[in-house]
Amino acid sequence: MDSSPSLEGLPIEIFVKLIRPLVEDDRHSLINFIVAHPRLFFSTSFNIAEFDASKFVKYIRDPTAFLPDPVPLITTAIEYEATPLWLLRRLVIALEKFSPGAINGIYDAPHIVEPPLHTAVRIGRIEAVHVLLGFPSINPNVRYWHGRYTPEGHAVCTQRGYVHLPPCRPETVLPRCMGAAAYAVESFHVNIGTDLSKRIEQCAIALTAAGWVPQSITAHAIDISITKGIEYGMCDYVIAVLNRMFEEPPAVISGTASYNFKSLLASAVRNPASTKIVQYILTLCIKFGVFPLVAEQDLPANVLRVALANDSTQSAILILEYMQEHLLKHVAWQPHSYVATLLGIDMLIKAALRDVNFPYFVEHMKFLGLALNSTIAEGDKKQYKQILDLTINKAMNSTIIHDTGSRRHAIYLVQHWGQDTPTVLRDAIRRGDAAVVDAIASKWKGRGESLDQNLPRLKYKDVPEPALRSCFRDSMLMGIVILLNAGADPRTVSPQDWKHLGMTINKDTRELTELEFYQRYLMFGSFESEGQYFQEGVTGIARVHPFVRLILRIAETYGGD
Repeated sequence: MDSSPSLEGLPIEIFVKLIRPLVEDDRHSLINFIVAHPRLFFSTSFNIAEFDASKFVKYIRDPTAFLPDPVPLITTAIEYEATPLWLLRRLVIALEKFSPGAINGIYDAPHIVEPPLHTAVRIGRIEAVHVLLGFPSINPNVRYWHGRYTPEGHAVCTQRGYVHLPPCRPETVLPRCMGAAAYAVESFHVNIGTDLSKRIEQCAIALTAAGWVPQSITAHAIDISITKGIEYGMCDYVIAVLNRMFEEPPAVISGTASYNFKSLLASAVRNPASTKIVQYILTLCIKFGVFPLVAEQDLPANVLRVALANDSTQSAILILEYMQEHLLKHVAWQPHSYVATLLGIDMLIKAALRDVNFPYFVEHMKFLGLALNSTIAEGDKKQYKQILDLTINKAMNSTIIHDTGSRRHAIYLVQHWGQDTPTVLRDAIRRGDAAVVDAIASKWKGRGESLDQNLPRLKYKDVPEPALRSCFRDSMLMGIVILLNAGADPRTVSPQDWKHLGMTINKDTRELTELEFYQRYLMFGSFESEGQYFQEGVTGIARVHPFVRLILRIAETYGGD
């Protein structure tokens, strides 16, 4: 026979007195106690949910009678993930019984308390969100300001800190107090990159799936939960919202809706993590016959340039593919001039030459190539040819140390776009562009073309001469090594010149610092600021000593006695 004391027979007054310390000071233990002994806390004579709800509502009506300020048990229960869902439901039912509207954090008197739904999305507790959304009286649009920061220089809502229905007072304040969806987006941003952020996004999607869409696509301003969701890379949430908006397709896409498509696209291309959103927006544009691009040279309006400037390479490729497939359906008047306006902007080409945007550059070139090989009018082809020439010129002449481009682009042009001519080789030697010299030498060697042919003059004072001789003239030591390895004949340079090279290198290694030697002989491009390009110099200095030994050995071998 069990002789341990039982709580079931205690008078209610004694039982309440026993559990009061848990109610006030140790709510996690209280919840564990309730879960372990539900019959004690939900009986005909005592209901813990109603006990707590009654106590909290009394506090709302007379805060001076309580110290410290109590928090409703539902808040703790949502935050404590060990709380079972049946207990959450019982707590909400009781709170609503004593104060209708309490499920939304709205009471008879204003009170600073986080609404239950906001709490659930903040901690990413998706099952709690589903429980709360199951109550008919839930309203995810109620607003609450979390108080984590106060924007300087901005007006604030007079209801800030208190749960309230829209609008804010005044509604023009930014940032506004937030509904549950915007609250989820803000919480996602605070925890971005963590597992919690993924759970928070699922909570935001649950709100959308339950029918709580922030607005219509025809609204005059895009809701902050959508714009910030795009900015923070909440792709699945934003797509869920857009999908919900178009569950029942509008009969007519208004001018406002068309403008919003453009705004959404312009926002999405700014975040490399939002490629899925860009793809979805373009899919909707195809479906509803909306053309989301603008025929303006205004840089902020050029979404291709914006995408490339923000490293959104895949988004830029998607837009280029969209233009290729759907442009003629929407731009009836001079469509190819329109394309030239978009693609021919100097800053767009410059952005395309950044290393991260190399995949876009390849598609950009293919786009131009297809246009030039199509049946369009010769006048239109002329525009594309101008863009092609401009792109090639910038790619071949960009310098890696100025961060305007990567040599991958130039090498690609050598390999696939005929930039392997003697003229290009001589220009690369003149500029000290070892990557291009190497690419051309490999191309010539592969097709059996002699590296000892005379290269044409680029300037009036130039003389036709073989590539190896040209490297001597321009002090391009890297070029000498590359050409010899590719099979260039060292006899195109006289023994006296080889000897002179060895003497010069010996002299410079004594008189120059390692950094100065690197700048003069091994660095591609000008060295304008030691501070600005110091890292490039440090990386290259490590190659100076072994390279000097190699050059001296070569000079000794071909210089004779």
